[in-house]
Amino acid sequence: MLSCCTRHRLPTAIATRQFRLRRMGGDSEAQRLLAVKQRDVGYLNPGDRDYDQKLTQLWGGPGIRWYHEAVRTFPASYRGSDKVALVTGSCGGIGFYVAKLLAHCGYTVIIPARPGLESEAQGAMSAISEAVPEAKIVIPPSTLDLRSFASVRVFSKSVREAHPCIDVLCLNAGRGGGSSDPREDTGDGHEAIMQVNTTSQWLLACELLPSLQASPKARIVCQSSGARFNVRPEDVHDLDGTGPAAFNAWAQYSLSKACMCLFARALNDRLVAHDVDNVIALVSEPGLTATGVNIQHDLVKSLGLTKRGLNNTNEMHDQAGHHAADGALPMTLASLVGERNEFFCTNGNRCGSLSEAAFKAPLRGRGEPMLWDPAFCDKFWDSANLLTGARWSFA
Repeated sequence: MLSCCTRHRLPTAIATRQFRLRRMGGDSEAQRLLAVKQRDVGYLNPGDRDYDQKLTQLWGGPGIRWYHEAVRTFPASYRGSDKVALVTGSCGGIGFYVAKLLAHCGYTVIIPARPGLESEAQGAMSAISEAVPEAKIVIPPSTLDLRSFASVRVFSKSVREAHPCIDVLCLNAGRGGGSSDPREDTGDGHEAIMQVNTTSQWLLACELLPSLQASPKARIVCQSSGARFNVRPEDVHDLDGTGPAAFNAWAQYSLSKACMCLFARALNDRLVAHDVDNVIALVSEPGLTATGVNIQHDLVKSLGLTKRGLNNTNEMHDQAGHHAADGALPMTLASLVGERNEFFCTNGNRCGSLSEAAFKAPLRGRGEPMLWDPAFCDKFWDSANLLTGARWSFA
């Protein structure tokens, strides 16, 4: 693993090399290795003063367009003093900017650290505290490894004890996968993409439900993706990717993001059935955000876009993507104003105003998982509980 100081020194020189590599066909092996390194052992640190720019240097795309305006305007409209938010994946990328904007709005923000990567969390806390001197940032002593259900339970117990009331739970963390990637299983014996992106966060919501129920109005915001349209409802019958078809990590990622929609709907149905009206779940989508996750996907190749003249994912980010800070706006707005089963998204690089960078979207369109038959929500609920051993209590 690179030390924190080493990670701070390297990106600019390597970014110059990466810019040259963008012109090669497909995502270069060097780019993919950096994206995987960021995912698995850390690379960029949000405590770096040049973090905003280094995201662009490494992964392509434009600079920040709308986030700074949100920083100026959201706190006046959506003040959250004395409220507590937990954001998974807040040690970098989209989650870091969600956490920072919620801190601007007055929330106490809980930042989970990954085991062995506590320097990421410290960097995020340092950067947020510098931007928001009055910020209340908490890094729980227990780390959170979404590849381990046991870790989720230990982490949740420590958070419940320290924070008997939580007002916002942002389920943002996620890892990618490309169409040619081999299958990876966690120590629990489950497919890694689904466990990290969905089922471990499902378990986290279950374990933190007592603290959420203590809030006057708690929101659970599930991060989805445009990739959710790449799957069929019947794919929900095989969350662990063990069916007869050849394993496809990109398809598994797409399914994990469709399942975040089913997650919100299934949970809301049961909350309503048990007369729990102070906890709601809803969904957000960040749009085409220029982060290392898309490089992990080898997105241009996985979508078959090389035939359309795109060489690699960095070029795709340059042409159609937006900065991670702007990708954070839909989830942040959902955390502040969202209602049950609502969906918040963005117009991405087509935005002409902040109101187009984050807004509540009408649900329509063929293949939208938010509109699938309720039977598929029930199937997801049963499968997720079976995989995780979750025991929900709505009392």
